[in-house]
Amino acid sequence: FGAVAGRYITTGSNNSGFGHETLRSLTTGSSNTALGKEALRTVTTGGSNVAVGVEAGKSLTIGSNNIAIGYQSLYTATDGGENIAIGSNALKLLPAGDENDGIVAIGYEALSSQATNDIRYFLIVLDMLLESFVHPLL
Repeated sequence: FGAVAGRYITTGSNNSGFGHETLRSLTTGSSNTALGKEALRTVTTGGSNVAVGVEAGKSLTIGSNNIAIGYQSLYTATDGGENIAIGSNALKLLPAGDENDGIVAIGYEALSSQATNDIRYFLIVLDMLLESFVHPLL
């Protein structure tokens, strides 16, 4: 529902788009859900993505199994998979590449300015810090 929503779907199935230009470029991808102006606008063959919010997951093309909730969350990612971005601008500048799959960012602008492929190292260091300082207190 919405102007140009799902305009180019050919064989894709079980997709839901609500909002101006949601799922606009979708052709064969299946099981995508987009809610909000231009959510999942450029996804073509990606599947099982959920995007809620204005321009959430806007640049995804072939990425699958992503969750983007919030204004411009997961905004520049094109081929990422299994990512979770919750919060306005969360994972906004995530670059393309397999090494950027399976990332979780929760909160306003969480990892939003990450424009290089070293996110995983940041998360590993953060996990080690939490293990070192929080775990002994439990």
